[in-house]
Amino acid sequence: MTQQPSINLETNNTLHTHHYPRYFDIDMRYRAGANNHQKGVNRTKLSVLIAIRFSIVTPGIIRWLYGINHRLALEHLNRLEKDSLLRVVKTHRSPDGRVYVPTYTAAKFAEELMGIDVYFRSNKNPALQFNNNHVMHNLINLKYPQN
Repeated sequence: MTQQPSINLETNNTLHTHHYPRYFDIDMRYRAGANNHQKGVNRTKLSVLIAIRFSIVTPGIIRWLYGINHRLALEHLNRLEKDSLLRVVKTHRSPDGRVYVPTYTAAKFAEELMGIDVYFRSNKNPALQFNNNHVMHNLINLKYPQN
């Protein structure tokens, strides 16, 4: 005998009505900005949010997302590394040969942007902050999102 699902499954579940909507309200769209300063601020915010959400970001993703060349994508990510928001990890699992992982500072910055607590576990070796086996999967999902 099979169990019948609840008719009001969506409305009875407190996770759907109270907890998840705030995660769906996170704005992760890129808006270019009116000038170069605003463009840089918007890119910094979005790059940090992507790094926090997927635990990695690469120059290829940045190049595709912002419509810039590879050199500018590297400059952008290296500036975020200089600002202590990201750390670079060399890996053969990424088409770019490197991934950038978020730092504790990036986690706190993302918390301020989203208004949601971010679970973050730092490590002295940044290569241990993410699962190397999931790099290609996460990069494919970032580059070709499902609608």
